[in-house]
Amino acid sequence: MSQQKNINGTYENSLNDWAEREMQANEFISVLSKLFYDKSIELVFYRSQLVDRSASLILYRHSYAENIIDRPLKVIDSLNLAKAILHCKVGPSKLDIGRLNREWIEEKKNYVDHEDFVKVKLKHLIGVKAPYHKPVDVILYGFGRIGRLLARELIILGNGKQLRVRAIVTRSNDERQITKRASLFRHDSVHGPFRGVAIENLDDKTIYMNGHKVLMLAASNPEEIDYTEYGI
Repeated sequence: MSQQKNINGTYENSLNDWAEREMQANEFISVLSKLFYDKSIELVFYRSQLVDRSASLILYRHSYAENIIDRPLKVIDSLNLAKAILHCKVGPSKLDIGRLNREWIEEKKNYVDHEDFVKVKLKHLIGVKAPYHKPVDVILYGFGRIGRLLARELIILGNGKQLRVRAIVTRSNDERQITKRASLFRHDSVHGPFRGVAIENLDDKTIYMNGHKVLMLAASNPEEIDYTEYGI
């Protein structure tokens, strides 16, 4: 009976521990989204993207890191470092939170807290303001697999501040073609479903992709089109 209680206790403890880490990962997602969309700061984890990733995948990245650097990384430290980056007014940048996490573990005895650590490590970025750059309109010529994957990356990671997908040019833009291309964009047999909204509007020949109203234009030669007529 005592052995059964011990097994059940271990099982419950394991579940509770996972739930706690999952909550931390979800809070981390919230902070890294604020950094990305409000501050133009992209956090990566040993060069792996974190924006638009699930809590489970983020926990997996932290767990797998032990195979690379031979020491565990905790998501709570990534969360606290991300909060410190937000509070310290770090300028627009791309930061590897995995590497910062590792350095924190190795050097934390030298710092008061995560914020003190960030102020030292990222002092060259604190208070830096990015010059305003007008977003560049992007027109995709063709919408095969490569074009669709490029559109996904621009839509998800571009957030409309630097590169904006404005139009896609194909040989035909009749209703059947637009419906087919929107469906292929939503469901890729190799890369899986698009993590977002993609809805075709056949009346104005557009596909609405996560807030981007993308024109579907037709031409045998892309240079035939006067894009200024479409505000591009």
